[in-house]
Amino acid sequence: MRKYPLIFKKLWLTPLRRSPDKEIVYRFEKRVTYRQFYERLKKVANALESIGVKKGDRIGVIDWNTLEYLELYFAIPMMGATLHTINLRLPPEQIVYTTNYAEDTFLIFRDEFLPLVEKISPHLKTVKGWIVISEKGVTTSLKPLYNYHDIVNSASSVYEFPEFDEDTDAAIYFTSGTVGLPKPVKFSHRQLILQLMINLISNLYPGVTRIECTDTILHLPPFFHGLGWMLPFFGTLLGCKQVLPGRYDGKVILELIKREKVTYTAGVPTLLMLFLNHPEVENYRDALKGLKFLIDGEHPTRSLMMRAWSYGIRIAEAYGMSEGIGFTFANLKEHMLDWDLERQMDYLNKAGLPAPFVEIKVVDEKGNEVKWDGKTIGEVWIRSPGLITEYWKDEAKTKEAFTPDGWFKTGDLAVIDEEGYLLIIDRAKDVIKSGGEWIPSKQVEDLIASHEAVLETAVIAVRSEKWGERPLALVIPKPDYKDKISEQELRSHLMKYVDMGKIPKWWIPDKFVFVNEFPRTSVGKVDKKVLRDQYKDLVLP
Repeated sequence: MRKYPLIFKKLWLTPLRRSPDKEIVYRFEKRVTYRQFYERLKKVANALESIGVKKGDRIGVIDWNTLEYLELYFAIPMMGATLHTINLRLPPEQIVYTTNYAEDTFLIFRDEFLPLVEKISPHLKTVKGWIVISEKGVTTSLKPLYNYHDIVNSASSVYEFPEFDEDTDAAIYFTSGTVGLPKPVKFSHRQLILQLMINLISNLYPGVTRIECTDTILHLPPFFHGLGWMLPFFGTLLGCKQVLPGRYDGKVILELIKREKVTYTAGVPTLLMLFLNHPEVENYRDALKGLKFLIDGEHPTRSLMMRAWSYGIRIAEAYGMSEGIGFTFANLKEHMLDWDLERQMDYLNKAGLPAPFVEIKVVDEKGNEVKWDGKTIGEVWIRSPGLITEYWKDEAKTKEAFTPDGWFKTGDLAVIDEEGYLLIIDRAKDVIKSGGEWIPSKQVEDLIASHEAVLETAVIAVRSEKWGERPLALVIPKPDYKDKISEQELRSHLMKYVDMGKIPKWWIPDKFVFVNEFPRTSVGKVDKKVLRDQYKDLVLP
């Protein structure tokens, strides 16, 4: 008897029968039902096959979170090809590197990226066709060039998505490349569906960000990195109404939340701040009340979490990475449900508890598990069905990242408390080692950010003549406090936490520098590698 394949085609069995009239909305421009969307998927598959796309091909896509991109998220893997989500925020030379590494045969891109594609096209070795997503004609030397809407609209809607082995590659993308070149990660249909099941089961535990079929999802996590945090697959399987924002714009996001009655979204802290810091946010206070926001990507400050709650946004942390999309979730245990918000926030503001079937341990330098005391720092190691099994075509990096018995060494430093909750302290490359002792930059940032004048902060290591390294705090003040806050005021603010016993005095940064902005990685995180390079010549006593 043939094994039942866990493939993307099966994700549509339930929503097409249960929720065929639920809507998928793109900005203020397009609105389709699930039934119409699925018919469109068949036309997309026929269109791609008509120009030569075949099973096993890798298809690169450069676009924002749009309706067309959502079509490609399903149609490409469901026809047996592999979706390559190209990170549009990588520098051109890295887009060339990742496209050549993946050996993409076709490149699909929105017309606003035509200048970029024309620039890099001579260096792309395997691309044999170009597909532009455009409502109007474009003039270009790219050949052969196909207009996405023309070939899809003219295609037949009669198509039977094939069945194939569940270990067939479904998607490939690359890490954001903050250290060296981006690393290739690929996932099979089986891996992604198992990860989807893990996320769904985690959703059954008590928590403030539980998602239900009645929710309206706003797709903020970028489709071009981390597979939109699985929300396209999660939302589709549940039959949720889905809203696509396109190019990121704080006002558009707020207006979509209001008009479409959005109840669920997710993202890195930068995406949350994109609309919370918008000058018109107060006009949307009623629309934001009750919004559920799952935050990940980097540990958010307590002040940001509480600010979100002040608007009625129900927010909690999770923990995942490019190599696996969803390891822990800050769900609450039953005995915590009656606690007040301040006490619950001690756990909602942590990476949380391991999801079902996910093994997580925090180990010392010898690989031994550390105590669950909330104090002893170690590296996070993970085993999970949704985790990559290798860095694709890179034996050296695979061997470096995995233990012989399959544990993935994340490079993240963390502690585990007495309840078993994981708290990410820092990236190993970002931690400050002063006089032989660690200073976790995230904890110091959290306390600095609790000052009323601070919008955002980053703490990095700089050279010290006496201690090897000392912390430097870079601070973006809130607009109303620009030029009105001093180093001494922030130092006195941190001394309060020293007096309370929350941090030792020697964790206080030796210097505070006020800046207007931070460099960002391609996924919106503060790029500390660039900051360290900017201040490499600074030497503290």
